[in-house]
Amino acid sequence: MRRFYLIALLLIGSLILVGFLAWQAHLAVSSHRETAESVLRDYANLASGEFVRRTLVEVGYYGYYPLISAIAAWHSDHPQDALTSLEDLPLPEDRAQARELVRYVFRFNAGDGVLETWGSDVTPDVTGALRTLLTSAVADAPTDGSYVTLFERIGDKTHSFVFTLADPGADPPRRLVGFEPELGVLGGWIERAVARGPLLPPSLTQEGFSNESIFLEVVLAPDDVLYVAGEPYEPWFGVEQPFGEEYRGMLAEVTARLAIDPEVAPQLVIGGLPRSRLPLLLGVLGVVAGLVAIAILQLGRERALIKLRSDFVSRVSHELRTPLTQIRMFAETLLLKRVRSPEESERALEIIDRESRRLSHLVENVLQFSRCEHDSIRLAPVPRRLRPLLTELVEEFKPLLDGSGASIATRFEDDSEVTVDGDAMRQIVLNLLENAVKYGPDRQEVWLGTSRRNGRVRVWVDDQGPGIRVADRERIWEPFQRVERDPASALTGTGIGLSVVRDLVSKHGGSAWAEDGERGGARFVVELPATDSPGGAA
Repeated sequence: MRRFYLIALLLIGSLILVGFLAWQAHLAVSSHRETAESVLRDYANLASGEFVRRTLVEVGYYGYYPLISAIAAWHSDHPQDALTSLEDLPLPEDRAQARELVRYVFRFNAGDGVLETWGSDVTPDVTGALRTLLTSAVADAPTDGSYVTLFERIGDKTHSFVFTLADPGADPPRRLVGFEPELGVLGGWIERAVARGPLLPPSLTQEGFSNESIFLEVVLAPDDVLYVAGEPYEPWFGVEQPFGEEYRGMLAEVTARLAIDPEVAPQLVIGGLPRSRLPLLLGVLGVVAGLVAIAILQLGRERALIKLRSDFVSRVSHELRTPLTQIRMFAETLLLKRVRSPEESERALEIIDRESRRLSHLVENVLQFSRCEHDSIRLAPVPRRLRPLLTELVEEFKPLLDGSGASIATRFEDDSEVTVDGDAMRQIVLNLLENAVKYGPDRQEVWLGTSRRNGRVRVWVDDQGPGIRVADRERIWEPFQRVERDPASALTGTGIGLSVVRDLVSKHGGSAWAEDGERGGARFVVELPATDSPGGAA
């Protein structure tokens, strides 16, 4: 036996040494790769900054500014006339292309609320939203002749409006003129900005690097894509760059996503992106670990089996034995026809049904606890009224009361609506009722009630047992923790019911705690957010 332990210790020592060396080698490679990835992201950030600057200049200097200046000049010369054609706008010849950015031109008089538009048809929803927007904006519009850009979500589409004061010298200002850009045309302007040259300075790159190695996506909030160049790279070493408030916020709601192709990393970073040596290191480590595993595999299996058996048998076997025994006994009674009357047959079937329900509840608890431990719970919450839901659960639980002498009384203050998963709420309430019945005295009356406090709904279960000490009120919610409220009681339990309750409640955004009951026993409280307003409660 001593020889076995000596060999095991030598093998474990070898495993630790090889593992340490492999870990150091992995850290060195990982550090190099992290540095290279950081450099690529820095380059992407630099390129995105240059891209944003170019785009703002392209759209603002060659597009929005000439347009708003021409519209203001036209209105100054024709304050009462209608615009018959965009060709009437006095744009310089080298800025004539800016007309393609115009969807329609508008003129708004704040005095009488009249809004005039010329160009593409405008829907009533857009007209109403634009009138409201301009009414609020006229007082704060800049009086220096500069323009303002505002974005507004109307229906399922984001709209942009560019406007300026038509009469900046008036006091108070009363008229605004401007246009709504044709956002779908911006892609071509963005492409021209990109085509003006490399987004990264040639001094930072090696020969052969170009914008073709850069992925670009320009998105208007929340998800309207204005421009895309290339495909997203994997792995992603990119940045998101909002256009911000530059140039009067003309693209304030627009964000650019930019990434550099990892394949061109050698042209930007000395040594490129080093490949991970982890597979090789893990292979070497695995060989050594295999030698250790051969020696201790059986011991590990035995210890794991002992632990699993101890945990499961000690907590669950007694709880499962009782209903199984009852089911088997009365099933054999019926099979062997040992009943003396139809009433006895019906009573046997009722017991089998009751114990089957109890067994099903125990199994559901164990399965739910396993899901909680592995964080694999998937809830489907829907709005439910509490009163009918709780009444239904009380009726479902009543067959489990037979033989205990206990009864359940309801104390509903209102009929609030909560958004819950039906199966989860069933597990919560049945666990609390079972806990109250199990640890309370015979022939007790268990109260199930609801109340509402500060927009949150409380569901509580109040028993007539000996209560819970303050020092134990938090510990009982932990897995496998039980408190014998009656020292002379032989009751057992799995110790997972309250743990399941708290976990399910927390996943609904609620909380659960224990406190003193009104009759000297314990009260378990579950608090959940209310869905309806206080006035919606019956």
